[in-house]
Amino acid sequence: MTIPSTGQPLVSIGVPVFNGENYVEQALSSVLAQTMGDFEIVVSDNASTDRTSMICQDLAATDGRIRYYRNERNLGAGANYNLAFAKSRGTYFKWLAHDDRIKPGYLAATVAALDQAPDAVLCNAVVDYINGQGEHIAFYDSGLGGADHPRPSHRFATMILMSHSCVDFFGLCRRSALVDSMLHGPFHGADRAFLAQMALRGRLLQVKEPLVEMREHDQRYTRAKQDA
Repeated sequence: MTIPSTGQPLVSIGVPVFNGENYVEQALSSVLAQTMGDFEIVVSDNASTDRTSMICQDLAATDGRIRYYRNERNLGAGANYNLAFAKSRGTYFKWLAHDDRIKPGYLAATVAALDQAPDAVLCNAVVDYINGQGEHIAFYDSGLGGADHPRPSHRFATMILMSHSCVDFFGLCRRSALVDSMLHGPFHGADRAFLAQMALRGRLLQVKEPLVEMREHDQRYTRAKQDA
C-alpha cells in the first residue's frame, strides 16, 4: 500500500547517489525503518547508468515520503549533494550516503537532542563501521562532543585542530543553520570546512549510542576517484 506524503515534514534526508545499485536500497530502507516517521527522503540521482533509478522509483511507488529526482547529466558530487538540500523541505536536514545506513532510533534521538538545545545546530551519533556485507568492524567516536560548548571560538578550534574523519558532516542539522552556508563545497576537505562553519553557528551535539552505520568498501566515494 502506498503511504502518502503529508505536507511539510519535520526531517528531510537527502540521498545523493550515482551508480548506487549495490547499497541504495539498504540505505533507503534504513530510513523507512525509523521509529520516528515524520520525514521525507529526497533522492538526487546524478545520472546513474545502472539500476539505481529503477530501485529508487520502485521504493518511491510504495511510500510517498520518498521523492526521487534524476539529473539529466552528472553534476559532480558537491553540486548533487547541494541539490538534495535545495529540494528538501524539513525543519531538520541530514545527508545520507547511498552506501550507509542509520539504525531505527537515529532520527528520534538526534531530533530530541536538537529540540532540547535551541542553540545547537548539528547532532550526530557514534559510528558503527560495517563492511561490504554489513558486518560490524569497529565503533568510532569522532569526539564531536568537544564542540558542545557555549563559546564559538572553542567550538571552531575543536573542529579544526582535532584529528577526526569528518563523519559528522552526515549529522542531522538545523535547516536554519544551513541556509547561506557553504554546504558541500567543490574542493578537497569541504566536509571539514563545513563542520568548522557549523561550529561558528552553534553547538554541535553527540549521541553516545552507535546509531550510524558507515560502510567501508572498495568503491566507497571517499576511496574511489570518480564522480558521485
